Amino acid sequence: MDICGRFTFVSATLIPAASLAVINCYPVQSGCRTLLLVRIVLCGAGIISVASIATPLIVIENSVTAEGLHRRTGPLYPIFVAYFLFAWVSTLALLVIKWIRATGLARARLKHVGIAFAISGAGAIAASLAFPFLTWKSTYSWIGPYFGLILTALVGYAIIRHRLTDLRLFVHPGLTLSIAMLLSLSPVAVALAYFWPTLSQHFGPDELLLLLAATVVVTLLAPPTRDIARRLLDRYVYRTRANYQRTVREASRALTRMLDLKRLLAFISNDGRRGHGRGRCRHLSVGRGGLPAGAGESTHGGERVTAPETAPASVPAALARVQDAVVTDEVARQIVNDEDRALNDDLAASDWALLLPVISDDGLIAFIAVGSKLSGDPFYSQDLDLLMTLANQAGIAIKNARLYAQVVLANEYIENIVATMESGVVAMTSAGRVAMFNRAAERLTGRAAEEIKGHPAAQLPPCLGEPLLASAADGTARMLPEIELPGTDRTRPVICTTSPLRDPEGTVLGAVAVFSDLTPLKELEVERRRAERLAYFEVLASGIAHEIKNPLVAIKTFTQLLPRRSSEPKS
Repeated sequence: MDICGRFTFVSATLIPAASLAVINCYPVQSGCRTLLLVRIVLCGAGIISVASIATPLIVIENSVTAEGLHRRTGPLYPIFVAYFLFAWVSTLALLVIKWIRATGLARARLKHVGIAFAISGAGAIAASLAFPFLTWKSTYSWIGPYFGLILTALVGYAIIRHRLTDLRLFVHPGLTLSIAMLLSLSPVAVALAYFWPTLSQHFGPDELLLLLAATVVVTLLAPPTRDIARRLLDRYVYRTRANYQRTVREASRALTRMLDLKRLLAFISNDGRRGHGRGRCRHLSVGRGGLPAGAGESTHGGERVTAPETAPASVPAALARVQDAVVTDEVARQIVNDEDRALNDDLAASDWALLLPVISDDGLIAFIAVGSKLSGDPFYSQDLDLLMTLANQAGIAIKNARLYAQVVLANEYIENIVATMESGVVAMTSAGRVAMFNRAAERLTGRAAEEIKGHPAAQLPPCLGEPLLASAADGTARMLPEIELPGTDRTRPVICTTSPLRDPEGTVLGAVAVFSDLTPLKELEVERRRAERLAYFEVLASGIAHEIKNPLVAIKTFTQLLPRRSSEPKS
């Protein structure tokens, strides 16, 4: 008994030191000062452990009396108490410091670890350390180890609930299966314990052992036997059981990848049959608000069904009103007004058993009409859930396909408009790569679009690339009145304007540059200046001629008068 008591002191000495070492490393290693503290505490734990087991300095004697466990402590027992309290307080203090510095999930984890250490440590210290130290009696020391169960339970809860560490290191699928099996055996164990006295009176030991083994085996085999029987009966009663999860997964993957509207409608028409298994769905068609609804003949499961050329007017009206699955049998039982009666007649004439609305933006954009099952079974709730899930996903896919078609058409318009422009247009994405390079840009720069598209804008001539990158960087438009653009044959003067491209929220998505050749304008300017010079010389010549003409007229006049005046007498 004495040696067991000494080993108890050794284990109690190592508990706070080990706890401090664990908290020092979790979730990350602490600093050098904390590591020094851990080493000091571990050294103290080693010394006290050796003193506890080899000397009477900590504990002198352990004995069991009529009053319970009794021990005589040595002169260094207060040092053991002080060490234990110091190590445990240091552990909690380190936990609090790490909790204050941590954020998010790490803080939640440290919180649960701190609560576990605080509750278990306080209880164990009060029962096994504080009370014996104050009263010199170990009456309640037996309670202390049970607080270790509380620590284990709280830490286990933190591991499972808050992923305190990698769950696979502690909980293996085999362990969870074993626990589940034990839990399933617990009611049987309670019943056997209740009836065991009566059974032991009527059965021998071998018979009781065989009965116990048979009860355990039957209890463990009951769940898998039930599942196998259910699957077999479902296959017999319901013919085929659809794999709903796989159908939804495969349909979602296909619908998210399909953007062509015609292919999408064809896929939706065929997907309902695949979802319900071979030979369960007679016909599936798609209609859009009175437009042609899958016209043509369909052969499925050996039965030929003809789809109507147009959808009855009552069908889209009813689906737009209820926006939920419409079962023909339920419509026949719930006729209230003329609209319900017309819908019932149209469904009976069309031989449709189920209608599924395809909703987008709270409006009916299409519907899926399903014929009755070849097996003759009704549509169960799980069938309706699966089909409505597929219909909802089909609505999203149809909307995406339409938007994609609109985007493609808009891009074609833009490309055609840009291609016919005489000005060069260069567009750049937010990643700095050229997305558009029209024919005018090819002509002006002498570079082919194949060499520029998809490449960094830095490959453009610097007079274009630099302002384009600057506009994309700061989101500011720039106007360059005249720059010299190098080409294959000559350098051209161009006027360039760059503008950022933004989304509705104002985020810059790229930039566009529009530049025009100024060479024709330059030539016109030269011609204008030449014409101005010619006009100036014309005015100058006219003035000079006028100034010369005046004296010449006088000279001519006097010259003509000279013969007449020569005969006149001189005065």
